[in-house]
Amino acid sequence: MNLPNGYDPAVQEERRQRDWDRWIQQLPTCGCCGMPLRGGDVYFVLMVRDENLIVCDSCREQMEENVCCVEEMG
Repeated sequence: MNLPNGYDPAVQEERRQRDWDRWIQQLPTCGCCGMPLRGGDVYFVLMVRDENLIVCDSCREQMEENVCCVEEMG
């Protein structure tokens, strides 16, 4: 296998990682756990205090298992 002149695997890996990090930063994230949501991931948009909250499927399941009521003070 012939490698091009000036080929440096470390530089190529840094470039690949930088591109991946940029791509991940553009993805929506779960408002609970902060995990990025990628293509094919299931997520839900909940209304919380007149704002949309994106929640991943895992966090939504935990919310359903731990339902509680909070009384508003004031």
